[in-house]
Amino acid sequence: ATPARCAENGRHRLLGIRHRAGWLAWSDATLALFGIERDAFDGSYADFIRRVHPEDQPRLAALREHSLQTGETLDVRYRIVRGDGGVRTLDEHGELHTRGHGRRVLLGTVRDVSALVDAGQREQRQAAQYRYLFDRNPVPMMVYERGTLTVLAVNDAAVDMLGHARAEVLASHASEVLAAEERARFARHITSSGPEHADAGIYAMRRKNGAPLRCRVFGQDILFDGHGARMVTLLDVTATELARGALEFSEARLRLAARASHDAIWDFDIAADTLWWNEGYTALFGYDAARGTPHLADWSARIHADDRTRVEASFAAALRGDREQWQEDYRYRHKDGQY
Repeated sequence: ATPARCAENGRHRLLGIRHRAGWLAWSDATLALFGIERDAFDGSYADFIRRVHPEDQPRLAALREHSLQTGETLDVRYRIVRGDGGVRTLDEHGELHTRGHGRRVLLGTVRDVSALVDAGQREQRQAAQYRYLFDRNPVPMMVYERGTLTVLAVNDAAVDMLGHARAEVLASHASEVLAAEERARFARHITSSGPEHADAGIYAMRRKNGAPLRCRVFGQDILFDGHGARMVTLLDVTATELARGALEFSEARLRLAARASHDAIWDFDIAADTLWWNEGYTALFGYDAARGTPHLADWSARIHADDRTRVEASFAAALRGDREQWQEDYRYRHKDGQY
């Protein structure tokens, strides 16, 4: 191999030739890549290797020697330190050729892949940051494969909420973190749901200690490590659901008591300024209990004029105070006009 041969092939991007004995010939493109003039490079292997990043020198030297000894193709990525101090990443491909007098020459090309490597590193950093945000998100989250329902990822908050070890969750299917009675409904949801963000509803979950757990589940299809997957957030609504259930039970008991009572029972919603009456209101006063007196002013308007100011003042004071009970005697107008 000669410098002329090198120059002839210089149109190939970043062509370089290396001789077993240590003599190298570089194209102008290779010299430009290294950021040096031709007279600054003495053509020796030692001059080349010192321009390789110190951390990559041993590996490159070993691979080059292996290629020369075995005749195997050389494919290697390494960093160089340019003449201006900048660091670039190169991909080198070399093949061993035998020339006259049995001389063996390693002929190859080098390609600057710095931009590609930098982009890959940025992508890796971003992926690591996104994974960190997922793992440390205070909202319980899981990712499962769309087809098999295999759990692919679960964050710290979900592990804490479910009480299972992370390995246990990752070894399960998405349906297995649900209470048994919910799995058929979940299967129907999977079949009918699209890829867009959706509220899947409230599900009873399977906590390891058996304690009740109900979560509102939101899902969104994503691509996760090459898998078509669905990411779900699990919002714990157990306390809210238990409170709602207790309230509904209490209201049901109140309705039963109200229907059984011959007294007029009323409930005043302070925030909404509305009144509710039971059916005893109709029996006592003749008005339609379903319509009742929807506002406090409607109720007070039916109080006898001689009692109204006293009762209104007493009721207002009760609302401002901290007493749990209020009691007054007053006359109330019947639908027929009598009190």
